[in-house]
Amino acid sequence: MRGKTRQFPTAYKLKAIKRVERGEGVLPVARDLGIASKLLHDWIKAWKAHGPEGLNRKRGPKPGPRKLKPVATYDDKRRLR
Repeated sequence: MRGKTRQFPTAYKLKAIKRVERGEGVLPVARDLGIASKLLHDWIKAWKAHGPEGLNRKRGPKPGPRKLKPVATYDDKRRLR
């Protein structure tokens, strides 16, 4: 199902998280639900960090400080040659 973004209700996400908390493995639960294991890991991380509100967050950049890469200097660019 590439190209389409699927959206899942909070209750659906919570049921998946509870299954993992009861001892089922992330991979079997994800396979059973037809989702990527990374997505389930992300839900668990959001649940632990923010509770139910963490499961309703919008896509895209999250609020808070940004982690920026340092700007390359002229000397840095010369060393790469």
